[in-house]
Amino acid sequence: MGKALFKGKKGPSRRRLVLWAALGLAAIAAGFLIDRSPLSGARGADRPLADLGALRLSEVQTNNWNTLRSEDGVAPDWIEIENTGREALPLRGAYLQKDDRVNKLFVLPDITLEAGGFLVVLADETAAGDALCAPFSLLAGGGNTLMLFAPDQTLLDSVELPGLGADAAYCRAEDGSWAMTAQATPGEANRVAAQREDAAGFAAGPVVISEVMTDNRIVFPDEDGACGDYIELHNTSERSVSLAGWWLSDDAARPDMWRLPDVTLPANGYLAVHCTGLNRADDPAHLHAGFSLSPGETVSLTDPTGAMAAMVTLPDMDCGQACSLVDGAWTTGLAPTPNAENTPEAAARLNSLPQAQRAAGVTISEVLALPEDENAVDWIELYNGCASAVDLSGFGLSDRLSRPRRWQFPEGTVVGSGEYITVYCSGEGNIDAGSELLAPFSLSADGGYAVCLSGPDGVVLDALFMPVQYAGISYGRSDSGACGYLKTPTFRAGNGGEALLPPAAGATYSVKGGLFRSGDAFSVTLSAEPGSRVYYTLDCSDPTEASSLYTGAPIAVSGTTILRTRVFRDGHLPSLMDAQSYLFDVENAGDVTYVVSLVSDPEGLFSDETGIMAMGPRAEEKFPYGHYGSGANFWMDWEREAHVELFMDGGETALSQECGLKLHGRNSRAFEVKPMKLIARARYGGDSFDYPLFSQRPYDEYEAFLLRASGEDYLYTFMRDVIFTRLAKGTSVLYQEAEECICYLNGEYYCAMYVRENASPLSIARDEGWIGEEDNLDLVKIGNEVMQGSNDTYAALREWVMTHDATTQEAYEMIDRTVDIDNFIEYVAIEIVVGPPDTVNAKRYRNPGTDGKWRWFLFDLDRGLREDIDGFELMAQGTNGQLFMACMKNPTIRERFLVYLNRALATTLSSRSIVTAAQAQHDKIEPYMPNVRAKFNLSKQRCATRYEALIARMNTRPAKVIDQCKAYLGLTDEEVALRFADALAEIDAWAAETGAAQ
Repeated sequence: MGKALFKGKKGPSRRRLVLWAALGLAAIAAGFLIDRSPLSGARGADRPLADLGALRLSEVQTNNWNTLRSEDGVAPDWIEIENTGREALPLRGAYLQKDDRVNKLFVLPDITLEAGGFLVVLADETAAGDALCAPFSLLAGGGNTLMLFAPDQTLLDSVELPGLGADAAYCRAEDGSWAMTAQATPGEANRVAAQREDAAGFAAGPVVISEVMTDNRIVFPDEDGACGDYIELHNTSERSVSLAGWWLSDDAARPDMWRLPDVTLPANGYLAVHCTGLNRADDPAHLHAGFSLSPGETVSLTDPTGAMAAMVTLPDMDCGQACSLVDGAWTTGLAPTPNAENTPEAAARLNSLPQAQRAAGVTISEVLALPEDENAVDWIELYNGCASAVDLSGFGLSDRLSRPRRWQFPEGTVVGSGEYITVYCSGEGNIDAGSELLAPFSLSADGGYAVCLSGPDGVVLDALFMPVQYAGISYGRSDSGACGYLKTPTFRAGNGGEALLPPAAGATYSVKGGLFRSGDAFSVTLSAEPGSRVYYTLDCSDPTEASSLYTGAPIAVSGTTILRTRVFRDGHLPSLMDAQSYLFDVENAGDVTYVVSLVSDPEGLFSDETGIMAMGPRAEEKFPYGHYGSGANFWMDWEREAHVELFMDGGETALSQECGLKLHGRNSRAFEVKPMKLIARARYGGDSFDYPLFSQRPYDEYEAFLLRASGEDYLYTFMRDVIFTRLAKGTSVLYQEAEECICYLNGEYYCAMYVRENASPLSIARDEGWIGEEDNLDLVKIGNEVMQGSNDTYAALREWVMTHDATTQEAYEMIDRTVDIDNFIEYVAIEIVVGPPDTVNAKRYRNPGTDGKWRWFLFDLDRGLREDIDGFELMAQGTNGQLFMACMKNPTIRERFLVYLNRALATTLSSRSIVTAAQAQHDKIEPYMPNVRAKFNLSKQRCATRYEALIARMNTRPAKVIDQCKAYLGLTDEEVALRFADALAEIDAWAAETGAAQ
């Protein structure tokens, strides 16, 4: 990141801010060295520690858009430190830390901060290494804790960061309290008056923003009957508040855009303000702000003193979707509740349907978005409450209010009086529906949208807002009109059962799960909200009302114990399941990044009929006992609910949550230790795993991850895929990172495994910087198997190169338009060196919205260098064979390939590089390999022999690749000597150093 920063303004008059000079730090020069470890000698052994008690955190910005920008346009987060004392203070060795993560810290360099001075430290995980840039970023949505430590690890200051709107800052006021402001002042004194603050970090005031909608077509009509954008205010106090002098704005730089009139907001009351741009204030029931709303804008509320009372940056929202403040956090998962509390109860009332309205026409009665049977289809049920039949020809049905006629009822569709009609929602796939109605969309179980019925003119007649859905439970309106979850779906029949509220709150455990040793006997007590009943199991089965009822007696724990709970409460669905794993005497916990405890009902894992890990009654006789969707149970696309916990070597819990569990991969499903995919889903309790799982990645959340035991290499070296895919590090080729773990399944040792990244459109979009475009990507695997989107452009290129002269400039331009050539060259070089026999199993992707070029994802290298394969012939025969052969014929691409291959064989793909990586990984996993060898009945000598064979092939591989290249491309000895001068020199140097045979 460039060191020249700018304080941004709108328009072309952007003035340069020489930040460090402005802070009195002109003496800081680029290029000084920083010791990153706070426990090392960073503070200097030759001088005493200074008293740094006068240092404090002064200001933080986590959602910087224009406040500070680098010359290349980057707008990083930043942290301001102030010296409040009367003497200059040396900062060397003091450090900033994010949360409790020792890998998220930044040691300050050897500089002095003058009395009353300010130091601004950038915070950008993508620019770590710059002199004053911390190697972490901060969450704009809040939730991080920022800490400032002295070199001796004394905590000097800390602050919990709230969510911040665009260009808003969180800063200290005169009295030392923290407040939110729209006027950031990096490197200068804060301009915020002393004020009280609430738990969310805003000025403590009675009124807050509680709900916002940017595309409204159905709720909260104005006096003219029109539905539009709105902002809802909530008086959190026990007294009424006059809003005279308060301001609303959708521009962070102009907090005083629209002044509220002198209306009174009752105690605990709500007031929704239309945002239509009409600027009306004459009707207190229908106030119209002088602006409208758009996603990405920052909405703010300012009190009469000028203090910021609330601020929120609006996310992208679908039509009819609200952004609601629930328990101090913003969510788009709750139905809109204008002028009412943001609770499931209020949302249910909004969705309810009075009898008079129900009798006036056709309405939505019931929706099943997550059938119990995984092979069943979603459905929407309508009810005709009229006294006569209704012709639905041309009526629309949709799961998007923005497209109410996404599907139309065919001509002649009639529903009789008092009758029900059902539409199946199959998604994009075709099924034989016979005479049934079939819509070409499926329903999301994650909620946050509305199912709607519209007339032929597109006017929405009814809408049912959908919260998170749960397996086998429908959502709809009871016969009384009340809305909620229907525990027993009633297909094409009345909904006579009780409409239930969302799941009850879960149980609280007095002792959290973790790693324990023999002798650590203790007891666990459980608690829940009043009126709730807690049921638990100790055999890993799903808790039900037939399980043990917790009566208050402590549960004794003296050995490995899995405690699963579920809470039942009248009027609610049962709580989400929960579990705590108390693992005793785990061997080698300190030798891995994580100890993983995976818990799921044994019936769903191992039973003959439904166990996803079982052979089952339909298994084929020979390995691999089936294929996708056929044969053994483990070939089925079945998902089971599970609980996953990741423990650090000290026993701390990194992650603990319910999730979906599926098997993953191809033939490795048939092995004793099966690869698994863990998926975060809202219906299990969370749609992301919120933890930085991989030390080499900057991300704090993942939608899924894998548990994998090295695939087909599990009987050989247990590391091939990890070390070979990491050869892509530093290239443009994407790959899956890994962390070592020991996995326990239902409380029993399963195997040593790797936590691996999941390759998906979402992860690809994140890695490529295409955030929000994941649904638009084309993704293809195993030749031409389309996982998402289309393969048309690649198929057209393949056909073209097979029928045209590949040596021409026209061929180069055709390939260059369709493929990222440098990416393909990097991918091919690794595949040739590693020589996996399965080059058919390749993944590639492209973003039609950018350059539209295909790029490659490196994976499935379990069998790399199992033998000395001709990598060039292998590539020519693989999935990308036609493209590879065309590239090798084209002189321009061939030249680029040879230049790159020479450089790579001398550096990243040299024997020195890959042998060093293999030795390091071998040494890392060897401490816990005895248990792996015992599980598979492998001798240490046998494994050592296979490891030595791998090293031997690594030592000879670069030379053999050059020979293979010579043969495939028809190079002369002179051309080889010229083309591969760097690689040959490195081969000779490595042989001289190690004595390795070539």
